[in-house]
Amino acid sequence: MKVLDFNDDFSKLSLIDKKNYLKKLLYDNNLNIVINSLIINNSDILENFEIINSLSKTKVFREKNTITNIELVSLIIDLYIKNNKTKELSKYFNELDDKKIKSIINYEINNKTEFSKLKLCNKLYRKVNKDNTNNKKKKLEIDSINNSFSNVKKKEKIKKKKKKISIAFLLIFIFLIIGYIFVGYCYKKIIFYNNHIYPNIYLDGKLISDKTNTEIDELLTNKGNLIKENIILKNQNDSFSYSYENIGYLTNTSELKHKIIGDYKKLNGFAKLYKIFFGNKQEYRVEYVLEDNNYQSFINELRSKVNVEKTEEMFKVVNGGIVYTKGISGFTLDDSSLKSDIESSLKTSIREINLKGSLDSTNNTLGLINKKVSTFTTYYNEAQGRAKNIRNAVSKLNGRILYPGDVFSFYRAVGPYNGSRGYIFYGKDVGSGVCQLSTTIYNAALMINLPIISRENHGDMVPYVDYGLDATVYGSSVDMKFKNNSNYPIYIEASAYNGTLTVSLWSNENIVPTGYIYKPRVESLGGLSFKTYLDTYKDGKYVSTKYLNSSYYIKGK
Repeated sequence: MKVLDFNDDFSKLSLIDKKNYLKKLLYDNNLNIVINSLIINNSDILENFEIINSLSKTKVFREKNTITNIELVSLIIDLYIKNNKTKELSKYFNELDDKKIKSIINYEINNKTEFSKLKLCNKLYRKVNKDNTNNKKKKLEIDSINNSFSNVKKKEKIKKKKKKISIAFLLIFIFLIIGYIFVGYCYKKIIFYNNHIYPNIYLDGKLISDKTNTEIDELLTNKGNLIKENIILKNQNDSFSYSYENIGYLTNTSELKHKIIGDYKKLNGFAKLYKIFFGNKQEYRVEYVLEDNNYQSFINELRSKVNVEKTEEMFKVVNGGIVYTKGISGFTLDDSSLKSDIESSLKTSIREINLKGSLDSTNNTLGLINKKVSTFTTYYNEAQGRAKNIRNAVSKLNGRILYPGDVFSFYRAVGPYNGSRGYIFYGKDVGSGVCQLSTTIYNAALMINLPIISRENHGDMVPYVDYGLDATVYGSSVDMKFKNNSNYPIYIEASAYNGTLTVSLWSNENIVPTGYIYKPRVESLGGLSFKTYLDTYKDGKYVSTKYLNSSYYIKGK
């Protein structure tokens, strides 16, 4: 016959868990196979009969089988014989009363089963029938004595004797009735507490007596499942989910199931009655213990995840497109109070903890840049030596970032203009040509209305912009400066290629209010004198003008 593979921990399960385990097997398997597998996998014959008896009362058993109780017992006995476990049947019959034994033996003999052919069956048959013969003999002896006794008494005492006998029989009858009621009461109590919690039992300070074993099994299972719940550990960069069990917590709920439910079922009848009527208060508590080695492993793993070095944000423009990488704040875990925080969360419904530690923050403001907000282009002669100075200055300017409140200094950005910085001599000076770059970025700044801090015109007018729109620089004494007075960072993109010099400013689209345009305007004062203004337009309509500066040239174009 097929034998089902049981769970390796089956023998360690509580009686209730074993019943539930067999109940699940019964859904998909034949009754004979399930019982045969139980006999092979579980050595306790009394427990096996109790499990099967419990299963016979379930819905799944009744739906799949029409077998009677005596037929079920006969089937179990037959399977024990087939598995060569005949000796264990003696243990089973020792627990039965004569009436139960007699009904089983009569059924086995009438149906000529394998058990009826065994010596054990014949022995049990003689035992129950011998007891009945003795009872009949004893009754005849009592009647004979009573008859003899009554014959020797005098006639005048017969009436009195009968009265006494009647009273005696009445008292005996009353005593038997009381005894029967008391025994029945005790039996019902035992039967009741076979499936309920005994009196005076407390769990976590609450009385659980008279609750069903199933209720307490579910209660302890739920309390045990608490360590399987997840807790979220957060810092500024990320969040991490761990179960309390993964953190290192253990619980004693399985042990409590055996103590509260399993141990009491193993008591004999008298011990059970004593516990029912005279049992002392028993206090049990669910414990959650944090195992040190497991917790340390968890801490080491958590550190490897949360401890990070600070990474600055990165912004650049590549082929006219924005490339942005968000910065990561540095974090070093401080776990000195983490254990107590986790313990507190286990006792409450809070399932989120903010991790403590040292923080090295990054602002990530460059993520606000989303648009090219201005661009200005001038042209130069690629064949001239000054072209090298322009390209050298562009390489130092390109990628510069101005944060809100910063003042841009052209000299600090690309100077000093000497050989050690890569500049060459051209014309009259080393670094000649950088003024064209300062002029180009100056005009780009005007287009988004950035306040100009300092600007001076050339002595001799330059050919790459109109009068009043140039911005010369000379060493550290003559500088071009403007301020980022907006709420957004500004990224400077500069390029010089094949005679074309372009400076573009990138920032947030809101740095210039919607519909606004800023245009520089130059007025001649006569000769080589000029005044420069910045006109403001909204939706194409003139709004206002502000004065920028005056320019005085020695020599014109």
